[in-house]
Amino acid sequence: MYTYFAMGDIQSILMRISIRTVLWFIVPLTAVAIRVVWRFFKQVNSEDWPAIQGKCTFAGVTKKEGVYELKVLYSYKLATEKFPICREFYKDFFNENQATNWAQALQEMDIPIHCHPSNPEKSILWVEDLESIVKIHQVKT
Repeated sequence: MYTYFAMGDIQSILMRISIRTVLWFIVPLTAVAIRVVWRFFKQVNSEDWPAIQGKCTFAGVTKKEGVYELKVLYSYKLATEKFPICREFYKDFFNENQATNWAQALQEMDIPIHCHPSNPEKSILWVEDLESIVKIHQVKT
């Protein structure tokens, strides 16, 4: 026979679906937005930092909270230090292929690293610097 739904049942079902859908998109977008704003703030504050040559020692992609997270491990050597300094860099992508292309292009590459002038152990990678390396890699392949 036929099953009839009360209007309240349909509204309840639609409400649960819409809340899940909103949370599925809002939570990852918020996480990405916070990271982008934080990176922008750090980059603006590092505009006068000199760039030195370093090396990408690892680049990999993991899926996290609905986005693809590129993780880059990099190292650089200071004249005053006996051992290289190792740091991490993260960038979020909504497209897995794009994140994987970045990881492949940056793996084992020499990269520019911007270091704080009075505290060179503090460093940052600029997205624009990495983008140019990725573009050059794409032209070669």
